[in-house]
Amino acid sequence: MRLERPMARIIILGGGRQGRIIANDLTGDHDVTVTDVATVNLPGVRSIQRDLSRPLELVGTLHEYDVVVGALPGRLGFAAAQAAVKAKRHYVDLSYYIEDAAQLHGAALAAGVAIMPDCGLAPGLSNLIAGRALATRRPKEINIQVGGF
Repeated sequence: MRLERPMARIIILGGGRQGRIIANDLTGDHDVTVTDVATVNLPGVRSIQRDLSRPLELVGTLHEYDVVVGALPGRLGFAAAQAAVKAKRHYVDLSYYIEDAAQLHGAALAAGVAIMPDCGLAPGLSNLIAGRALATRRPKEINIQVGGF
């Protein structure tokens, strides 16, 4: 059963494994576009083929959307967040990048947008699990290990 609510226009930067899963989950409830260096063929999802190696060049494109989701490699994440702030669009990012997202806080406040960095597996889900363990079990130590595939 679909909830009755307005559809958001969402653009996902990156059409790899995570970007495709996010697009599939959001399609039906929202108007979803994926932009990637390769064409992404998913039912009900608009695809824009574009080089994303310079995310700041996307500012003009991002104006068409309500929310920007970053599913890019970490080396591109901070620049994608900067582009979203410049476009005055909310931004949710899965990648971990070495730059401090707090650097964007003032600009995001001035633009009236929220930036949510590190919402992937680790950091992200791992932080939620660790927080829950701290709140309910009071462990002396938490060790988080994540393996790639």
